[in-house]
Amino acid sequence: MKKILSLVLLVGIAAFMSCSKGDVGPAGQDGQDGIDGTNGTDGTDGQDGNANVKSYTTTISAANWVSFTTDLSYIDLPVPIVTEEIAATGMVMVYFQEAGNEWYALPFSRGAQSYFFWIKPGFARIHTQNNSTAPTKFAGKVRIVAASSDGRARNPDLDWTNYKEVKNRLQLPD
Repeated sequence: MKKILSLVLLVGIAAFMSCSKGDVGPAGQDGQDGIDGTNGTDGTDGQDGNANVKSYTTTISAANWVSFTTDLSYIDLPVPIVTEEIAATGMVMVYFQEAGNEWYALPFSRGAQSYFFWIKPGFARIHTQNNSTAPTKFAGKVRIVAASSDGRARNPDLDWTNYKEVKNRLQLPD
């Protein structure tokens, strides 16, 4: 039985190997091209970005200031746009808006009165100091602008102390 099975297997392999391909037939006809679809309409252009710059506005009153010494007061503000990255490698500017819609970049001084600030992620502390009398405690709008290092690098000629120029160039909202 083993011999018969081996013989059948051997004949099957020989028959399989002896098959040869015939000649290749002619190529078929090309099919017809389909109908082109209609072109879509162009979308509207989006507003240009502001190069990784964000702004935050709040209003403070004279009552919000904390007296630290007779000549120094401060106010703490939560500022969600000041991220770890901004605090480590970016830039933060603080501006006060006085009557008449004029914006002043901090730090600034007027006579013996000075305003300055420091930041950390999520937070800004603004100081006011007057070396001759109790400090004037600013009341009004405060605008904080936070720029990533890339945002500042993309605007090397921008005068960051001029809020109107910053607002216009970077298209910051009011």
